[in-house]
Amino acid sequence: MDIVLRAIAPSDLDTIAALEHQSFPDPWDTSGLGLLLAPPYGGLCAWLDDTIAGYIGWLAFPAAGDMPAEAEITRIAVSPALRRRGIGRALLSAMTAQLTSDNTPLTVHLDVRESNIAAQSLYAALGFTPCGRRPRFYGEEDALEMVLHRP
Repeated sequence: MDIVLRAIAPSDLDTIAALEHQSFPDPWDTSGLGLLLAPPYGGLCAWLDDTIAGYIGWLAFPAAGDMPAEAEITRIAVSPALRRRGIGRALLSAMTAQLTSDNTPLTVHLDVRESNIAAQSLYAALGFTPCGRRPRFYGEEDALEMVLHRP
């Protein structure tokens, strides 16, 4: 399985929007996804042959004084047919590597549905720890807040 990771391009937005509809009850449309094309947002997509395998989007702020660089993962999705093959892990690892390319300390935040145990396990395996809860963040469901500190 040869996965190609690259920056999200404008030509990817319709395909990513289709993946959104497969993955989320509240999918973003192409205009919302278009935010990922320009700073302070960013995004990577994963392709397997000619099929989108997944993508990740974030909002990033550079380090300032004694404050580390910060990022918030805004979206991450893997095609339902390709889950549990390391694609989400590859996307998360590539994102943190890109944001720490100059060895700047980094803090990454994310929200995950309380019921999404598989995603929580992946995040925990990569060093994210729970740091709070957002009541009814996803309609009737709470969000678990998680954070990763990279020195």
